[in-house]
Amino acid sequence: LQAETGSDSVAFELLGPPRLTKLLYEIYMLKRLCNSISEVLETSAEKLSAMMEEMILTDDELRATIISVGTPILLSDGKTYLRGPSISVPVFEGQPVLTVNDVNIGKWTSQGWLDLRVSNLEFWQKRLHCLLDDQALEPEDDYSSYYYRNRRFLDAKERMDIGAIVNWVLEYEDKGYRIK
Repeated sequence: LQAETGSDSVAFELLGPPRLTKLLYEIYMLKRLCNSISEVLETSAEKLSAMMEEMILTDDELRATIISVGTPILLSDGKTYLRGPSISVPVFEGQPVLTVNDVNIGKWTSQGWLDLRVSNLEFWQKRLHCLLDDQALEPEDDYSSYYYRNRRFLDAKERMDIGAIVNWVLEYEDKGYRIK
């Protein structure tokens, strides 16, 4: 499908909860800018933020796709945001007006707004360091399915598999590991 349309695919059909959409698109944008996790870690958060904002402001298709699924985009100044006709976060819950302040912006960016602020890029760098540290702790000679799965799917150092990276965030940061 990507070859037919000439565009990248971040997800197929329903993206799931707003937080998942946010995470997928943030790491997707980092992947477009950097060739590896190492490159993300070697680039300053300030530069990553500026490059991501430039990408959003110049790539009409990417910007339209993100806001069309209800995901607002907070620009690097922390005040300006882009949005479509509907947004998935915040949920208004009977309130006709919501207060825009630093506390609420912090909640909304955590819950599902794409966040181009330097602080979020610093957080992504911290996440990626933790992912690499976690992978380094795995015994090389253990081929149990748990470690094999991590080595196979998280060997994303060079290829930056966005699904595997977001899976790691959901599993470890959000404590979302499940066994059927």
